[in-house]
Amino acid sequence: MNPDEIKTNLDKTWYTRQLIDNKQLEYSLSEFRQQPTGLHGVLEIKLITPENQIPLAYDLINVNRLPDRIRLSNAAYKHFTDGQKGKLPQEVLQGEIASFCRYSYPKLVKASAPTFVSGMSPAPPSWLCEGLILKGGGTVLFGEQGKGKSTTALLAAISVDSGDNTFFNVQQPRTTLFVNLERSAESLARRLGTVNKILGFEEARPLLMLNARGKSLFDLKEVIKDSVKENNVELLVLDSISRTGMGDLTANKPANDLMNLLNDMCETWFGLGHMPRSGENLYGSMMFDAAADILIKLISAKEENRIGVGLECTKANDVSFPPTSVFEFSYNDFGLSNVARSSLSEWPGLAEQIAPSTTELIEDHIRSNGSGTAQEISKAIKIGRSTVSVELSKNGKFESEKIGRELVYKIKSYQSESSDR
Repeated sequence: MNPDEIKTNLDKTWYTRQLIDNKQLEYSLSEFRQQPTGLHGVLEIKLITPENQIPLAYDLINVNRLPDRIRLSNAAYKHFTDGQKGKLPQEVLQGEIASFCRYSYPKLVKASAPTFVSGMSPAPPSWLCEGLILKGGGTVLFGEQGKGKSTTALLAAISVDSGDNTFFNVQQPRTTLFVNLERSAESLARRLGTVNKILGFEEARPLLMLNARGKSLFDLKEVIKDSVKENNVELLVLDSISRTGMGDLTANKPANDLMNLLNDMCETWFGLGHMPRSGENLYGSMMFDAAADILIKLISAKEENRIGVGLECTKANDVSFPPTSVFEFSYNDFGLSNVARSSLSEWPGLAEQIAPSTTELIEDHIRSNGSGTAQEISKAIKIGRSTVSVELSKNGKFESEKIGRELVYKIKSYQSESSDR
């Protein structure tokens, strides 16, 4: 076996060789993990025909242990036809598997090595759903239970999937996969029909869904990745993070594992989180906050059979903080009956819950101090410098003057306002 013929991506290696009758044999290794007993991985041997792919043997093995490799090689060989055995004798198969296991992990490590990256000019952000879902990023929408998170997620999912702009600014239709770990398939189907009608579609308009209540997200990994690939999915929506079965989400490792899993399954994802019973932040490890590109806090106010829902951005990587979006959800005896755009002026209870925006905090700091650099403002308002810099450069309220090596920012009308007082 020529090691150069082993293919790899960031988490898997594979090698394909010809058999007979236009059939191929593929060896693959994935889910590598270092354990006290050595390097382990999932080894699969499968037969590839023009019509389908047939697994012959599959198991988690100690990659460097001869008995493990021999056992799996022999298990696959039992399925060979006489003609295939003539083309590939058993001892040759065992030798190829040994070589494949020997060279796979070094090949994977090399593929993950650092490379030189050229800088690029700034570009406007690319949104799948403006202010909510950044292309190539991860969004976590969090809030109290029973206040409209799932409805908001379904509304956004259908909007992106269809390219509908009724409630969100969506540039074009993008296939969306909704992973439901929360409720029954029938319950979600009814919600889907209702939201479809609200958006002006046929009640039966389909949305790609995986209903897997009670299943671990890790166990669904390959099913989801296959679906993303086969259906050209551009957005994965997860309801919810707390039901993924990944362990104690207040601990850093399970939180990191979950974020890595979402990033591995789809380039762009939108997950629902919860808030602790007493608290204002996303429930779980701070690693959720660190890993997400966009954090949206759902706030709500209730009046009889309607709820005012506000989507307040609390974190935005490399983009300006979007304004708070407000919707009104109406309900009847059957559940959700209507969704409408609304405003903070119509829901005073929402306005009281909203923290000042990044722009407001910057403006308040400059008014108090006369001017400031991005670094000074970032430190004072406790928001990342990159976020502050983007807001200062793109927001028309501010102007800059170079003093020495620093850009010092003021409010454009500040001096004239001061002279008028």
